[in-house]
Amino acid sequence: MNQVLPLQDGFETEEVYQYLTNVRKESQQLQSIAYIERPTHQTKLVKDPSYTLSTLEQQLLCDFQQLKQSITIVNYDFDSNFNELPQSFPKFKKNFDFDPPSIQYFYNISRVHTFKLLHFITKLLSINTAPTLSKWIWSLLVRIDSVIDANECSLIRDLGKKAIKIRNKCRDSLNNPLNPITMYTTSFIIIIVGKYFGQHDLLLNAT
Repeated sequence: MNQVLPLQDGFETEEVYQYLTNVRKESQQLQSIAYIERPTHQTKLVKDPSYTLSTLEQQLLCDFQQLKQSITIVNYDFDSNFNELPQSFPKFKKNFDFDPPSIQYFYNISRVHTFKLLHFITKLLSINTAPTLSKWIWSLLVRIDSVIDANECSLIRDLGKKAIKIRNKCRDSLNNPLNPITMYTTSFIIIIVGKYFGQHDLLLNAT
């Protein structure tokens, strides 16, 4: 399997380098603990003529799709170190200051709680996104199925729209550029929401 969130030229700060290295290591550890890996194969991307992916975006989407395809859930108990449900935003938001729990947590919470968590994360996404929140977002997007209803689609679109708004606003401001963590986070949100979840119209607003 290809590396998840591979290190690429262009992410030059030590902070981002260390962050991506840690996420890659965590994903490899999760695969050995929580996944039964299917035979790897080349993922075919659905082409959208209205938006052409860059090489980095293409690789990121391939990695995301291949990771999802490799997962077979067995029946895991809740993570013994973390079992709090996302009931109330004020009570739960403190958890985003820390690394997310293991992937089995995301696969054990209900569908309702999954999208409530998505709503919480969308609220917190900002021009100063912390690496811990970025990891929560990645893990949650891996968890969400591609078949979703209208209300769930609306919540996913809200996340995509927020990411686009943040990135476009900072691109237009020379005095307030995005930090590399936020740039990378908003980029993978936009690509995954637009391409994997089929919200192609949002990509037009991100160019």
